[in-house]
Amino acid sequence: MPRKRAKAAPGAQASGGEMMELAAALRDSTTRELGKSDIMVEPAELDTVSGLPLHGNIPLQYVLGVDVLPFGRTLSFVGKEGTLKSMLGWYIATIFMRSPGLVNFIDTEHKTNMDQVRGLTKNDTLLESLLFRATVMDINQMNAAMGKYGAEYDKLCPARNVPILYFIDSIGALTSGKAVAAMEKTGDASTAAGYEAARRASDLTEQFRAFVPRFLMGRPAILIFINHIKVKMEEAGGSNFSPGPPEKGSPGGVHKDYMNTATLELTKVKGKTDEAVKAAYATIFIKSLKAALAPTGRKIMVTLISEGPVNRRYPDGDTLGDLESEDDVQRLYADFDWDTALVELLTREGKTTYSKDRKKSVITIQGTPNKRKCPELGITDVVTDAELGAAIHGNPEMVKALQDVLGIYRKPKPQ
Repeated sequence: MPRKRAKAAPGAQASGGEMMELAAALRDSTTRELGKSDIMVEPAELDTVSGLPLHGNIPLQYVLGVDVLPFGRTLSFVGKEGTLKSMLGWYIATIFMRSPGLVNFIDTEHKTNMDQVRGLTKNDTLLESLLFRATVMDINQMNAAMGKYGAEYDKLCPARNVPILYFIDSIGALTSGKAVAAMEKTGDASTAAGYEAARRASDLTEQFRAFVPRFLMGRPAILIFINHIKVKMEEAGGSNFSPGPPEKGSPGGVHKDYMNTATLELTKVKGKTDEAVKAAYATIFIKSLKAALAPTGRKIMVTLISEGPVNRRYPDGDTLGDLESEDDVQRLYADFDWDTALVELLTREGKTTYSKDRKKSVITIQGTPNKRKCPELGITDVVTDAELGAAIHGNPEMVKALQDVLGIYRKPKPQ
């Protein structure tokens, strides 16, 4: 005999009490059909955002929409070459290692400069003990590495109390055995590369669909992958070949989206002409193209600061040679300047005063760049933007007030 199902009575709009009664009956019916674990929602499950705290970084919190690096989710960094995508990934990897947590780095480009990574982490012990690196040649090896890391984590950490980052750099560098065989057979890269990109993107989508619920959900884990700017398929051949998923509207274009929680686009800031400044600084815009936890389109500007003198060491161990130019010189970087980025965000478009509910002023920033004052913090003598940003980040009450004003979800602290 079929089980009795919840039914809505015909007639006028249901009252609040009738609606709750219907909801209870519907929950009872579906629980019998699907099982309690598939249909019941506990109050604690309504707040599903958890993650590693992003201390001292209101700008990145603003772009992501939350004050933590959210667990159980995927983040994608996209942009052209030289836009510091990898360094932003390593910045987040450093947060994991310092927590402490594990970093599984899947290297597909085979060009990672560990001098730069060491300059960012500033702790060789962390790199030696908490970083696990797998160098892969094609998409099948990448898939195998992801699955192996995920299975080993579940086996060795059944309590799921150790944060873990899966970091892929980059999916745009991947090819497959079929593409290589086709190029060897025909001698033509354009045809093989063009339509192989569609298959590769589709395969990646399916892999991530399987990986996310199996190894991310319910675990203190994040998957971050670097992606190159999208290219049209008709341009992806011969000397114009650029790896990466195609644009929508081209063959395979519908497979470019990988169910990311957030997609951040990185672009270079133009306009700096002084060569000495260029040598020491790299400034980028970070814009959210997709954000499940915040409105899209949020944008910040941040600078990666060099440690100082040019480092003439190269990946191959050489010093500057006759066939190498100054542009090839590798530099050790110190960190992203999130303090200055915060002041730039707060003073953008000439805005200097922020209030909560249009009442009491939260913060007033006075002066011009690098000649700032802030009465709410008692700063009456001029300071630099970096110094003011550091003072704001160091004031917990000010941080909370700005999170409310900027629309940043603040994860409740455990009781």
